[in-house]
Amino acid sequence: MKTHLQRNLALLLFVCLSLTVRSQNDSCLIFDGTDDYLVAENFALNDIETNDFTFEAWVKGDESVQVEHPPIFSNRPDEVSGTVFFFHGIWNGSMSKMLAVQLDGANYFVFNNGTLLGASMLDNVCHHVAITRNIDLLSFYFDGDLIGTRTITNGNPTVASGNSLYIGLDPPISAAFEGNLSQVRIWNYARSLAEIQAAMNVSIVPSSGLRGYWEMNDGFGEIVVDKAGIANAQRGSTTTTDINDPSWSENCCQFLGIQNENTPKLRIFPNPTKKSLFIDLQVNYLDIIIAIVDVNGRILDVRKFYNEARIEMDIESLSEGIYFVQITADGKKMVSKIIKE
Repeated sequence: MKTHLQRNLALLLFVCLSLTVRSQNDSCLIFDGTDDYLVAENFALNDIETNDFTFEAWVKGDESVQVEHPPIFSNRPDEVSGTVFFFHGIWNGSMSKMLAVQLDGANYFVFNNGTLLGASMLDNVCHHVAITRNIDLLSFYFDGDLIGTRTITNGNPTVASGNSLYIGLDPPISAAFEGNLSQVRIWNYARSLAEIQAAMNVSIVPSSGLRGYWEMNDGFGEIVVDKAGIANAQRGSTTTTDINDPSWSENCCQFLGIQNENTPKLRIFPNPTKKSLFIDLQVNYLDIIIAIVDVNGRILDVRKFYNEARIEMDIESLSEGIYFVQITADGKKMVSKIIKE
């Protein structure tokens, strides 16, 4: 019979394998902006049809070299059906390209990227972007912050189509993304702000509602694994190396990932713990938000603190297992893994 410690160690090993920390030296895919793409069966979007969704990805690109409408992914067979998750070109005096989604031929975006006030999302820095649909409300997110909303005005459009799903390419207009795309996820419900913030910086364990999840850090080969277990993607147009293959590279987005108790300026103890958790931030922060997150990215508890350097939290009510403590302190984000005994 396994001891309590052995069960914890086994669970810890499983989560460490599932929640991969990415850095600048990890493998990733670079798209050339001309004809590179991944292609997969379109199960994720066809299952969603006219229902709610969340699209999200990490992106890194230079706006000055992009095509007019650089895509993250598309299943459009033509210009008036299906969907494309993309950056809309400069329009009507906007200062930069805008995070957008097209639904049955209608483009939706927040002018000038909303609260970003025209700042470019494609500034050669890694950023997380997301769009959610909740009935007829579209919400637009950048680096975990809500930047604006739009209301769907063209009826009840569907994201389904008879075309395959292309990552990095929008086939009807031969538009291709130039740069790094990773952590592409498709959900069949509108994730909350708290859920997006909790899971954006870590590789996640597939859970209910996740219909497609291409981390794109496999590092080799022609197949890019769908961690949702539904539709693996193929690099390029054939099962062997061809001109449409995005390149494996080490020039990746810096995926912040999990920090542990030894991370400078953050110490969490005791770990493992049965009841109380002490969070030592080393210095005082004026505005602190602490969230307890499970391994599926679900927010279980959120608390606010003010002008603190050391915080005590009672987590006795949590079940035994592994959790993540996500801390936002004066805008700085830190994530640490804990074991509840």
